[in-house]
Formats: sequence, structure tokens, C-alpha cells
Amino acid sequence: MSIDREKYVLNTQILEDVELFDTALDVCEDLAEQTMHRNPSSLDEFSQILIRHRNKNGLPAQVFESFYEIYKGFKTVKEKDRDGIWKFIVQNLYKPYFLANQFAHVIGNPPWFTFSSVQNEEY
Repeated sequence: MSIDREKYVLNTQILEDVELFDTALDVCEDLAEQTMHRNPSSLDEFSQILIRHRNKNGLPAQVFESFYEIYKGFKTVKEKDRDGIWKFIVQNLYKPYFLANQFAHVIGNPPWFTFSSVQNEEY
């Protein structure tokens, strides 16, 4: 995954629970805002905050580590004043994964364009 051209390696276990995913992204965004221009929270602090928000224990360490990477990415873009829609992008980038195997067919509405914008006459 990329946040502002920085690559982050995430464990796919973060995609096993849509509620966890959304809650964790909220925690990442809020904590990034709170720690902006200060020392980042440690992985242990981040993990405890996520556990409190989720009201559950028992998440694998790789899940905490992956969401912690997202938190650091959000924090970095906020400090560079390049934040605006990164949470939205990350949240919606992976939403289709949570819908896998739930539909037999997908019907799309292609973008519309004017005939005059087609450069290739054969098209």
C-alpha cells in the first residue's frame, strides 16, 4: 500500500474484519492528529488504544503492526501538510475486498464522455 508515494507492507489479516478495519483507521487518523509534530506513539501504546476502542483482546501482533504502519503514514502526511483524503483513500481502496464472493454479477456505469473528445475515429 502507498500513502503519498511511501510504500507500506501490511499483513492481510487486517482485512478479515471490516469493523476492525474501520475502527483501526479511525484510531490511526485520530492518533496521527493528536501526535502531530510530537514523538510518535509507540507500537505498545498504539496497540492498547486500539484494544480499548475495539473492546476486545486477542488480535495477532501482525495486525497491530500493520495498523501501526498506517498510523505512521497518516502522521507523516499530516506533518508535511499533505493530508486531506488519505484515510478516505485507504478505507475505500480495500472496501471491495470485504465484499468478495458476495455477488454473482456486477453491473458498472462507465464514465460518460462527449463524442468530440474521442481522438480515434475508428473507436
